[in-house]
Amino acid sequence: MEFSASFWFSVCYWGISAVILRFYWSFIRNQDALNPIYFNTVVFFLYALGGGMASERGMVVSELGLIDPQIVPKFYVLCILGAACFQIGFVYWAYHHRTSRCDVGTSLAENRNYREWLYAAAILSAVFFGRNLVVHIVPLIGDRYLDTVLPMLQAVMDDSAAGFKWYLTNRFPLTIVLAAATVAMFKSRITLVKIFSGAIILGTLISGIIIGFRQALMFNALIPAIYYHYRVRRFSMWQVFLGAICVYFLITALAFVRYIELDSMVETYIGMVQDRPEILSPMSGETTGPTGFFMNMLADIDAGHWDYQYTRPILDSIYILVPRVLLDRPTSAYDEYLSHRSPRVAAMGGGFGTFVIQEPYLSFGTLGVVVFMFIAGMVISALYIFFTRECLASDSAALIYSIIFYVVCIQSVRSSMFCFPKYILMGIGPLLVIAIVSSLSRKMLKGNRLRMAHLPKRSKESLLTAGGGR
Repeated sequence: MEFSASFWFSVCYWGISAVILRFYWSFIRNQDALNPIYFNTVVFFLYALGGGMASERGMVVSELGLIDPQIVPKFYVLCILGAACFQIGFVYWAYHHRTSRCDVGTSLAENRNYREWLYAAAILSAVFFGRNLVVHIVPLIGDRYLDTVLPMLQAVMDDSAAGFKWYLTNRFPLTIVLAAATVAMFKSRITLVKIFSGAIILGTLISGIIIGFRQALMFNALIPAIYYHYRVRRFSMWQVFLGAICVYFLITALAFVRYIELDSMVETYIGMVQDRPEILSPMSGETTGPTGFFMNMLADIDAGHWDYQYTRPILDSIYILVPRVLLDRPTSAYDEYLSHRSPRVAAMGGGFGTFVIQEPYLSFGTLGVVVFMFIAGMVISALYIFFTRECLASDSAALIYSIIFYVVCIQSVRSSMFCFPKYILMGIGPLLVIAIVSSLSRKMLKGNRLRMAHLPKRSKESLLTAGGGR
């Protein structure tokens, strides 16, 4: 009996992962069901397996055509190597910092102060950007995917300031409102506030499903989920496992139903599953886009139709930190290859995503995959250790980490590794601003109290009298 390359890939992948994870379990004290190493391992596997199986079976990836099956074994080897290096980097950092301690002495006053500023920012966001927020919060108000996301991509192509404006007027205030609703739902003592906050969160999730924007849906869902996990009650492994399965089928379905009319969405999708059960497998359009694009690049490099770019993708990641409205950025290595491979998609402002090991390989080949995945594992391990310890006591840390978790565990597999800093900064920007303002205001108040405490009694009375304090 002859086994396929996908079978041997699965055996090798999980065999190596089991050895590395077994060593990791030998020294960690507490099992965390939302540990990034678990999510990255599973999500990376699903994408790699889906792309490889689609290519083996000769499935046509939209706008990419047939992918040469001869490139699949090399693709699988690079995936196993990349995943193993990531896991080793993650475990290496965790092992050498297993006895470190972080100061988690966040006081109730600090959390109270932060919540006050967060609620105030949410109210201001609703006042100034209410019209934009309604589309994301109230179901059936916004348009479907084709009428929302694709025109936005085209607008970004036509206007260098369009993307930055959309971020400031949509994602920035929505992040603040969603974070405030999350804290209020779990921490407020007023029942009406809890119900109203829960309705806001539920509204963003339903709107995300109806619009069909999968990344926005996951972003909106993870903020309350991560906050609940670290600040209210921990999810068990079984709860996370069952939740992940439900999310998998939902995200897989959205790849198809977002193009179908609402009144026949469920019925049409059921018919599609009955006719083509394989759309429930990892070979769905969600996984084949970025992996198929990467395999095309592998084949072109091997055939001499494309060259390694060395440090160019790294420079692209530096340029991309600056908004296009401020800097006329040069064409990136990704966009240049996209124009070479699929000029029609490039002209529309679309793309296929960037598989996580694509740009490290495009830079320095197999060595780039080994080095950069190892470094990524260490960085994510360091972020996880620091923030999860802070999350135990701090509202701001829990909210900020929820966005970091989304970037490194969900968005990372189909996005440029070198763009992680940009995605994290854009995500946590609103919450980071509030955290800084809250910290500064608290220090100012504390400084004023200390100065008042050291003043003589007569000076205090004169200051109170001058300020109308009596």
